[in-house]
Amino acid sequence: MGVLLFGALPAFAQAPRLEVGVGVGFASAEGDPPPALPMASGGLVVWFNERFGMSWSASFGPRTEDQPIGLGAPADFPRRVGDRKIVSSGQLFLARGTFRYRRQIWRPIGVVLGGGLLVNGGYSETYVLAESLTQITRHKTRERWGGFSYEALIHVRLVRRLTVQTGIVTDFALDRFYYQPTVQVAVGLR
Repeated sequence: MGVLLFGALPAFAQAPRLEVGVGVGFASAEGDPPPALPMASGGLVVWFNERFGMSWSASFGPRTEDQPIGLGAPADFPRRVGDRKIVSSGQLFLARGTFRYRRQIWRPIGVVLGGGLLVNGGYSETYVLAESLTQITRHKTRERWGGFSYEALIHVRLVRRLTVQTGIVTDFALDRFYYQPTVQVAVGLR
């Protein structure tokens, strides 16, 4: 998960125009793989005025090893020619650009809503394929896609330029949909 949704808060007139943040979370997928993965994120927001801004953020998921990579497959593999076994997956990457709207709800609590484009999504997978019952080959694929991104975040200002945020980011294309609950820390810069 993890995407950056940040927003400056209480006194908008004194709020930083530029924010940089990092976050952690978890990405769960609907549709095609990948499965759920831990995520780290980073991003930048430029606020044009008290309420509107633009952000660029990216989320990264690690590679997961389902089995040791190599031709030593389990004893029950393969059962027939053409059997395929995934041995590692992951390296999920999601980069997005969104327009943001922010509003103070109650003195140090605010909300940020955003929408825009998923500019670059990527995911890799390594699998072994049974060419025959005695010959197994290893293959690696990398998928890339684009789509749309929506964000909703509640944030609390801790000190003048430091906020903690929690919320959800959704990235989707025609064949996949990612839910990314996230917790982040953002620092305002002038």
